[in-house]
Amino acid sequence: MIHKLIKLPAVSAIALAAVTLTATAGQAAENQAILESVSFQTQAVPSTIRVISTDGVRWNAIQEGNVSLRAKVALDTAGAGFVRDVGIVLGECAGLSCQGLPYVWKETTLVRDYAGEASLVFPTSLIPISTPEQTASIPLGDQLISRCNEKLTASGPVALHSFNHPVRTTFIADTDRHEGNLAAYDVPANENPDVVPHADFARSAAVMVKVVCETPNGIAQDDNGEVQDEQDVADLPQPQPGGGDLPVPIDPDLPLDDGPLFDPPFDPGFPGGDPTLKPLKVTGKLKLREYASTDKTKPRLAYGVFKIKVNKPGKTGWKVTCTGGRQWSGKKIAIKVGPKKWHAVAKVNFHIAKTELVKCKLRSTSKFGHPVLDTAKRLYKVTPVNPGIGDELADGGDPLKITGVLGLFELPGTNKTKPRNAQAKFAIFTNRPGKTSWKLSCTGGRNYSGKHTVTKIAFKKYRLRLKRTFHIAKSELVKCVLRSKTLNNKFLAKDKRYYKVKFKVNPEVGGGPGDLLDPLNPTHDEGKGPIVVNPVVGSVKPVCIGGSVISTRKMPPKHSCLCPSNKKKRKIGRNAFKCSAKFAKVKPGKLKEKLEAAKRLRELRKKEAAKRAALKRAKAKKAAQKAAAAKRAAIKRAAAKKAAAAKRAAIKRAAAKKAAAAKRAAVKRAAAKKAAAKKRAAIKRAAAKKAAAKRAAAKRAAAKKAAAKRLQAKRKNKRGLKVKQ
Repeated sequence: MIHKLIKLPAVSAIALAAVTLTATAGQAAENQAILESVSFQTQAVPSTIRVISTDGVRWNAIQEGNVSLRAKVALDTAGAGFVRDVGIVLGECAGLSCQGLPYVWKETTLVRDYAGEASLVFPTSLIPISTPEQTASIPLGDQLISRCNEKLTASGPVALHSFNHPVRTTFIADTDRHEGNLAAYDVPANENPDVVPHADFARSAAVMVKVVCETPNGIAQDDNGEVQDEQDVADLPQPQPGGGDLPVPIDPDLPLDDGPLFDPPFDPGFPGGDPTLKPLKVTGKLKLREYASTDKTKPRLAYGVFKIKVNKPGKTGWKVTCTGGRQWSGKKIAIKVGPKKWHAVAKVNFHIAKTELVKCKLRSTSKFGHPVLDTAKRLYKVTPVNPGIGDELADGGDPLKITGVLGLFELPGTNKTKPRNAQAKFAIFTNRPGKTSWKLSCTGGRNYSGKHTVTKIAFKKYRLRLKRTFHIAKSELVKCVLRSKTLNNKFLAKDKRYYKVKFKVNPEVGGGPGDLLDPLNPTHDEGKGPIVVNPVVGSVKPVCIGGSVISTRKMPPKHSCLCPSNKKKRKIGRNAFKCSAKFAKVKPGKLKEKLEAAKRLRELRKKEAAKRAALKRAKAKKAAQKAAAAKRAAIKRAAAKKAAAAKRAAIKRAAAKKAAAAKRAAVKRAAAKKAAAKKRAAIKRAAAKKAAAKRAAAKRAAAKKAAAKRLQAKRKNKRGLKVKQ
C-alpha cells in the first residue's frame, strides 16, 4: 500500500515543534520489525533563510519565513512487521537522540510497508537558537548566526552577504510486529499522537539552502563604509569549491526514483548534496538454456542466465521467479564496462523432472515496486522411463518410495492456559524429484492437503518440510494422521497431543473453534509453491452496543460495528464498541461532578505513569549499576591478569638472568681449570727438562771423570813399564 506525504501548513509545523518526546529507553518497542530496506531522499527547492540583527550590534536572530524541500521515503518490513508511526525531524539523530527535535512532518500509518513522496514546507521558527539559559536541540541556528558574524565589521552588522549552508533532516519510524489483520491492533491510549513514540529506525539526508545575512533598516555597507544593495552582493565573486560555500544548482523537476538497497558513496558535488537523488536506471535480459552434456530425454538440470545493466556502481538486487514454485533472489556486484555503465551477470539452476513449459520473470529489487526487467519461457521435454507408470517411478526405474514424520507443537511465547494457536510440523521424504501430494487429517474437522515440489538433500533423496497452524479454543486431545495422496493415501505418520485451556471464550466476542485460523486458506494456489503459514483468514465478531455487526466482505469474512447516522462509534474495550450520541447532553448539575471525575482520572493516570516511569528508571539504574559492576570486575580481572603476566615475566627474566650468571660462572671455572692444568703441565715440563739437563750434566761429568780416570790409569801403566825396563 502506497501513502502520499501530506504537505503541512506552517501553523501545524509550529505546533509540532513545541512537542517534545518523553519516551525513555525502557519504553522502546520490544518487538520492532525486521526491515528489508529503508531509504530517505531529499532535494532542495528554491528557498531562503534570512538572518537578522535585533540589537544593531551583531546578527542574533532568524527572520520568519519558510523553507521548502522535496522528500521521498520508502520502508519495507519483513514477516509480521508493520509501520506504526513515521515522521521527519530537523537535525541528524538516531534512537533516543531524536527526542525533543522539532518536527517537520508526522503520520500514524499502521501499514505493512510505507512509501511516498511530496514537497514539504516548514517555518524558520522551527530552527532553535541557543540562549544563556538553554542550549538549542540542533546546532543549525547557531551555525547560521556564527557564519554571518564572521563578516561582522567595526560598525556592526552592516555588510550584506550570503552563502549556502546544509540543512539536515532525519526520517524516523516506529515499527512493531503483529500477526494477523492490522485492524485488530490496539494502539496504546496513553501515547502522544503528535510525536513518534520510539525511533526504531532513522535515516538522515541534507539539502543546501541559501542564507542571506540582512542588515538593519535594509542599509548595507561594505568594509570601506560605502552603501551597497542586493545587486552589489550579487555581483560579488561567488564562493569557490572547497570552502564550504559551493553554489547548488536546483532542478525542481528532477524525478525522484527509489534508491538501491545499499548505501551509495556520498557525492558532495551532486545537486542538494544527496547522491541518492540521482535516478537509478536498470535494464536486464533473461534467457533459459540447456546444459550441452545432458540427455534431453531424461530428467535433468537446466539453467537460466541473466544480465542486469545499471548506471550506478555497487551491488544491485535481483529476483527470478519461475513456474513450479521456483524462485531465487540476491545481490550482485556490478562490474564497470564503460562510462556510467555497470553490468552484473548471474546464473540460476533448476531441475526438470517432467515435460513442462517453464516461464520465468527477472525483477530488480533495487527499484521501488520491484519492476519486471525481462521475461523468458522454454519447453523442456522429458521421456518417461516406463510409459504408463510416469510419476510412480524414479530415475533409472527405481520404485517410488515415500516416508514421513509428524509432530504437534505449542507456539513459543503463547499462554498455555488460554485459547491459542498451535502448530503441526511434518516432513516428507522421497527418492524422486518433482511434486508430491499429501493430506493431513486432524480431529475437530481440521483437514489440510496440497501438492508441492520437494528439495534435493542428497543423491536420490528429496525432502518437503511444511507446517500448519490451527486454533485451540478448549481443552482437547488433538490427533493427526499424515498420508501420501501420490501413493493412494498411504499412511506416513501420526501424532497426538493434549492441549489444556483453563479460560472459556466469551461467546459474544467470538473465538470459538475455527474463528481465527481454522480452516486455513492457502496464500498460494495449489501447485504454485510452498504454503508457509496463513496469517489471517477471518476476523473475530466484535461486541457492538447500540449498533449492528456487519460483514464487510464475503471470503474470508471480516466483521465491523456499524452505528446509526446520529450516533458515533466509540471503543470501550478490546474488540468492543458502543454507539453513543455525537453531542452528549450533560445536565448542569452533573457537569461539575464529571469534570472533577475527569480531573481525578487524569491525576490517577499521571500518577500511574509516574510510577511506571520510576520503576523503569529504577530498573534502568539497576541495570546500569550491574553493568558498571561488571565493568569494574572486568577491569579488576584484566588488572589481575596483567599483574600475573607481569609477575610471570619477571620470574622468567630472573630465571634467565640466573641461568646466564650460572653459565658465565661455569665458563669462568672451566677457563680457570684449563689455565691451572696448563700451568701444571708447564711446571711439569720445566721440571722434566731440568731433570734431563741434570742427568745429562751428571752423565757428562761421570764420562769426563771416567775418561780422566782411564787417562790416569793409562799414564800410570806407562810409568810402570818404564820402571820395569
